[in-house]
Amino acid sequence: ARYITMQHHFSTTSIDIRGHEASVASYFLCIMLANDRSLEFYGGRCLDQFEKIDGRWAIGHRQVVMDWTEVRRGVELPPIDSMFLKGEWGDKDPSYRLLPHLRLGAFFNQRH
Repeated sequence: ARYITMQHHFSTTSIDIRGHEASVASYFLCIMLANDRSLEFYGGRCLDQFEKIDGRWAIGHRQVVMDWTEVRRGVELPPIDSMFLKGEWGDKDPSYRLLPHLRLGAFFNQRH
């Protein structure tokens, strides 16, 4: 894998629901730590068209608008304090024990 870890944050979401369809605009910030110790930042917006099918909302179409990017090389990160749990990829992550019915990708059920 090219990245050691990454996080995606969504905020300031605007939603327009029209029956079984919805238009959604959300800001995002993506932070990724690469194997070469560079820290990559991406900021932008997701413009989504949702559809409600069989009682479930799914993304039918997504456009990503990239507003800015930044890369910082040679980043030294402090160790994670022992009072915190360390995040991991997959079902070994503490969130899976808390929410066992959720699996990676469950929040973004796309129909592309």
